[in-house]
Amino acid sequence: MAFLTLILTLRILLFLLPDTVGVTGFGVMVVLVLLVSLFFYLIGWLTKKGFIAASIVGLVLYIFDLLLVLLVGDIISAGFHVYQIVIIIVGISAFFKIKKKENTMVNAVTSNENGEDFSKSPTI
Repeated sequence: MAFLTLILTLRILLFLLPDTVGVTGFGVMVVLVLLVSLFFYLIGWLTKKGFIAASIVGLVLYIFDLLLVLLVGDIISAGFHVYQIVIIIVGISAFFKIKKKENTMVNAVTSNENGEDFSKSPTI
């Protein structure tokens, strides 16, 4: 996701903006694009490590980005944003389903039919 953001934004910067903002403004924009792309890459990396809060932050930021894209009027990019937002929501939902399943399995392993809890260490 961060890679695509970087490519799409650099495409806009390279073809539309150098004539209108000058060399210094163009350089500042390139640095900002790289920082934003790095930020989204970091969110993806944290999500892969199991930090679900990173996914939620990424989702909120992507929704704000969608609103900005809609203000500009880029329908194709807005469609891509909606698709990515759906994918992020499905990922967050899957994360919670997996966690619930893991908790159920841990509870099943640590207790028997009589309700005895085997998770506590026995006293001797």
